[in-house]
Amino acid sequence: MLDKIEVRWMLVALFAGEIIFILLLQQATVLSLAILFGVVWGVVSGIERVTLSIVWPNYYGRQYIGSISGIAMAIMVIGSALGPLPFGLFYDFLGGYDEALSFLLIIPALAIVASILAKPPVKEELKTGQ
Repeated sequence: MLDKIEVRWMLVALFAGEIIFILLLQQATVLSLAILFGVVWGVVSGIERVTLSIVWPNYYGRQYIGSISGIAMAIMVIGSALGPLPFGLFYDFLGGYDEALSFLLIIPALAIVASILAKPPVKEELKTGQ
């Protein structure tokens, strides 16, 4: 799909999928919705892995892919470690996770805007004979 669709539009679809699975998680009070959440989450996560492996080299070049991947992985590990903290605070102060999930919807919404605004890179062509 990434050969046919511009990468930033795939990112928009990816982040829209994240909004959908967060909304599904909020409504998952029966087993069938919990299973649907798991399926949507899995599909979106798979698309994310493939899309990001294309986005980084396309937007920043292959020369810096190691640095970018390293920084991104460090941020993901820190986020995974600290991520439960706000959910615990929301649960302690508000008695549930619905508010935390509603607040979390802001992140993919902002990511959609950023993806739309991201200008695709313009590749410079090498001039022959120089």
